[in-house]
Amino acid sequence: MKLDYDSLPTLMLVAAGIFVMFVSPEVESAGERLGDEDSELYGNAYVLGSDSSVDVVMGAINAYNEGNHEKEATFYTKEMNERGGEFSRQWHESTKSLNQQPWAVIPVRLLGDDKDLVLVWSVEDRVWENGSTQTLDLMEVFPVNDNGKISGFSQWRSERPDNEFSYSSGGKFFGRNPDNEYSGRPLVFSNRGEVETLENLFADYNKMDGEAVSSYFANEWTFRAAKGGTSERTREGVKSIFDNLSAVEWIPFSMTPLKIYDTNPESGVTVYSKEKRVSKDGSVWEKELVELFYFDLDGKISGVEQFQRDLDGQATTIETAGIFEPGEENELSGNSYVLADDKYMDIVQQSTDAYNARDWDAMKSLYRDEFVENAAGGMTNYFDNEVEILNMDIYSMLPVKIQGSDITRVLTWATEDRLFKNGQKERHNLFEIYYIDEEGKLGGWNQWYTANPDPEFTSHGLPEGGKFIGRNPENEYSGRPFVFSNRGEVEKLESMLALMNDMDADGASEYFTDPFTFNNSEVTHENLKELIAGRKSQNWDAWAMIPIKIKDTDPQSGLVVWSTAKVESKEGNVWEADVSETYFFDLDGKISSVTQYAKPLSLTED
Repeated sequence: MKLDYDSLPTLMLVAAGIFVMFVSPEVESAGERLGDEDSELYGNAYVLGSDSSVDVVMGAINAYNEGNHEKEATFYTKEMNERGGEFSRQWHESTKSLNQQPWAVIPVRLLGDDKDLVLVWSVEDRVWENGSTQTLDLMEVFPVNDNGKISGFSQWRSERPDNEFSYSSGGKFFGRNPDNEYSGRPLVFSNRGEVETLENLFADYNKMDGEAVSSYFANEWTFRAAKGGTSERTREGVKSIFDNLSAVEWIPFSMTPLKIYDTNPESGVTVYSKEKRVSKDGSVWEKELVELFYFDLDGKISGVEQFQRDLDGQATTIETAGIFEPGEENELSGNSYVLADDKYMDIVQQSTDAYNARDWDAMKSLYRDEFVENAAGGMTNYFDNEVEILNMDIYSMLPVKIQGSDITRVLTWATEDRLFKNGQKERHNLFEIYYIDEEGKLGGWNQWYTANPDPEFTSHGLPEGGKFIGRNPENEYSGRPFVFSNRGEVEKLESMLALMNDMDADGASEYFTDPFTFNNSEVTHENLKELIAGRKSQNWDAWAMIPIKIKDTDPQSGLVVWSTAKVESKEGNVWEADVSETYFFDLDGKISSVTQYAKPLSLTED
């Protein structure tokens, strides 16, 4: 059962009080109840609670592990069962096994209160009926009243990256321009109401209400057409889109709102749909579409990119894609990494020591003038006005260089604790890259971190989002959100595409089931080898990959890939297109099906 009880600040005070109790046995009470100053308990301290409350909580956990909903309910108050009993029953029905193993349990009581708070730290393994597995590190608070009943429940959790249930980020952004600053970053779900906006847009579109449809667009927006070409359009122009139409029907299959990790709130929504337009002259246009709707900072649609295919789904050719690389314009492209001197680790440690001491003068002496000029204001404000204590503990460093470069990169792994002047505490697991020039001066760093994923406290995205609808809206999964899949789909496709670009059909076929389907047509490994044998060359540059699955289903997943492809046959025919594809991975991690939407850029024959 998942019911809220106390706030995180209160929990932190409890933990602080308990720590003092254990290190100082002569202390009978510790900590302080803050929050609502009008509460009669405000300012009261905490004391140790009763072991009988621990027994109640452990009994509930044992029943939970047994999957016995009825037995578990006996440990809860009537009110708690009324609030969460049905949820608990459905929870146990959806899981095959549960194994929560507490490793620390502490009962406390706020002076003047009528209940104990039992703090529990544990590791829980879950196996779901759909085949997914999940391992969580948990911190929980169980309030136990004087009648020996649990009256509430609060939980804080950290999901391990090897579970198959969900992932808070995933995929990889490349970009059409390989030198963009965001290339290589993962994606997260956006939570600015994009799905709801598009659902309303679809509804108004089907009503042929041009005025309403135009309201969702920015004053000026960009359209990249399915047949090629880019045009700049206006909100005013949208109002007239139905002038030559007598009827329309636009039905979405799924919507996935995403943004690049650690960027501003601008986002993009991938929409799969079927659209039908009937013109006033009687002609009919009907296609299946993949569209990217780009949302600006004001939540308006600033761009649309469209891919389409005919409804008959006839397969023409099987196209492949290669791994994204920086490009020939970068003189270091293709070069490998080598180890650098350990002396560069000392520079990074000196910077970290100065950071922990909040000593900007010591820190800036280690950096290039450009960095100091740009960062001085922000760093001094952070040190002087925002944080009280900083403790970054680096536990691993690796200094490397790209061959041919004068810049040393020091890769670091660390744990950082922060105490802010407003009382907030944070712990981050960090991965950072520090850049050091040939004179031994730091030029800055890049940082990746995992923090509290609660959307109330973070602007970096959600662990789930979007909505699956399905071609048949009556299916059991309709309406569920998407989560990122983490079964190595991106890495497998990168390897497969590299083999295909090398014309290695034997190696590439190992990533597919035999047979598999392409746009609803069956293809065998032998068919694939014959296809590649008829080509002179092919180059398939992927610029984005998004591995997702429907939440709370088996581990089967889909990998959405956008690419630019160029294929030349041995007869001299050249086909070049922007391509949107979805690769479906079965339970064994093999590609069992591919759907493709292509937007030709060129098609020539000698």
